[in-house]
Amino acid sequence: MRIDNELLLEAVNTFGRDNQINIIEEECIELATAIIKMRRKLTVSSMENLIDELADVAIVMGYAPILFDEAAIQERIDFKLERLRMRINSRKSKTCSINNQQNEETI
Repeated sequence: MRIDNELLLEAVNTFGRDNQINIIEEECIELATAIIKMRRKLTVSSMENLIDELADVAIVMGYAPILFDEAAIQERIDFKLERLRMRINSRKSKTCSINNQQNEETI
């Protein structure tokens, strides 16, 4: 995804920090609502709305390093991705163990 960070910085300078934080909040709420509607009834319209809201949220997430402590955000991202990596590895390990047990039982 390509986000024009200079344009986002210009938006913050033009509309103000608080306003752009409100925009982030609104777009995240709209995304959550679009997900609920799509799960309730999958239609072309609900999927188009979901894609639209995903695009909006991708754009407004570009405000994060402008509005907040970029290093602190990156630190939390790194932590959470490592935790995800550990969970995946744990699940794979359990799955392999179960598969090995099933294979041994069938021999």
